[in-house]
Amino acid sequence: MSEGSRPADGSGKTWTLDDPALQGVLKRMVEALCPVWFAADHREDVLQEVWFRLARHGDFPDGARREFNSTFLWVTARNVKRERVRNVVRQFQREVPIASDEHDGPEPSGPAESCSHPNPGQAAVGRAIGRTIRDCLSRLRPERRRAVTLYLLGFKVPEIAHRLGWTMKSAEGRVYNGLRQLRDALVHEGVTP
Repeated sequence: MSEGSRPADGSGKTWTLDDPALQGVLKRMVEALCPVWFAADHREDVLQEVWFRLARHGDFPDGARREFNSTFLWVTARNVKRERVRNVVRQFQREVPIASDEHDGPEPSGPAESCSHPNPGQAAVGRAIGRTIRDCLSRLRPERRRAVTLYLLGFKVPEIAHRLGWTMKSAEGRVYNGLRQLRDALVHEGVTP
């Protein structure tokens, strides 16, 4: 089912906010609408926001309960999902400066810096290795750099393909070749991966 098409129930069924079946209907709609890379907490956020929006429109001024048909529910869930995807993508873009062509932000804190009593020598080595990795990443072609960065952040190849709008084969190749180039560059710099 595509995002724009509504579920074909054909029954003309409507639900009110106090209908016990509404929870299951909304949950199925949100699951159908959300992309595969969406984490469970994002899906739950979408579901809660849909409930909130329905509650705002749930009662008529005279106190009667409003009935919602499947089209209204689907459009509401779709709009909430779109807003949440935009927010997640914006947040991701702010958190991953390596994906840009230049890195001029502060040094990211790593495990050596988050320890309660870091060894100054280990912290310095960790920062140096981090700079070397960033330098080696910056030498990769932009699409390979984005793919490798996402891979190093823990994303699987199907998630990378979906997130960046690539085919699975293209994402696999860019991750594989990017990691190979990164590994070769690190060895050339004296860092053993």
